[in-house]
Amino acid sequence: MGVEEKIILTIDDDIDMLDSISYTLGAQGYKMLTALDGRKALELLNSLSNDELPDLILLDYNMPVLNGYEFNLARLKIPRIARIPLVLLTARGDLSPLMDSIEAEAYVTKPICQESILQLANNFIYRRDNARFSFLV
Repeated sequence: MGVEEKIILTIDDDIDMLDSISYTLGAQGYKMLTALDGRKALELLNSLSNDELPDLILLDYNMPVLNGYEFNLARLKIPRIARIPLVLLTARGDLSPLMDSIEAEAYVTKPICQESILQLANNFIYRRDNARFSFLV
């Protein structure tokens, strides 16, 4: 499968951040889905068929309505979306407690470098497609 067939969901209450990430990853062929909070993201995920589910979720921690922690608790109760790799987006400095509470596979600190988010997305997609070579570059 090529990158153009891969789907990434970005959940962030900052519209400029959503636009920036969507532009960067979309320009590389990823299909982008976005949600402004955890509740909207859950509604979106529940409306998708299994073939339409994202290959990666980029999740902001601090959001109104349903924050990153609350979103993840709800996500883990739904087996078909619990398996989707999750990367935490945060401006917070002390990430150890966040990583444990969210069960994220990686994190990116804000402000986000567009090259870093692209490399991270490519690495997760490659790793998922080539599970026997499970590593991050």
